Amino acid sequence: MPITRAKTDKQKREIIERLYTIWTKNPDLRLGQLIDNSVVRKDIFYVEDGQFLDWIEDYYQVPEFKCTCAWPEDYHPLKDKSKCIRKD
Repeated sequence: MPITRAKTDKQKREIIERLYTIWTKNPDLRLGQLIDNSVVRKDIFYVEDGQFLDWIEDYYQVPEFKCTCAWPEDYHPLKDKSKCIRKD
């Protein structure tokens, strides 16, 4: 069940851990910058905690890398195609 308002310690910890994950992926930002960037022109006073975190996660979401080289999956020289830098 998604979090709406974090009322329990467990729910609050989940919110903080999700925020921590985003922050560690953006280490050059201060906390205020991290939050302010993602909620530009939004009234956050009455927003539930889960919705607020969803906005932040959506803003900082990095699309998953997709290998676009011509190597077939079975013959690709790298086991992890996400590390491929070829642009064939």
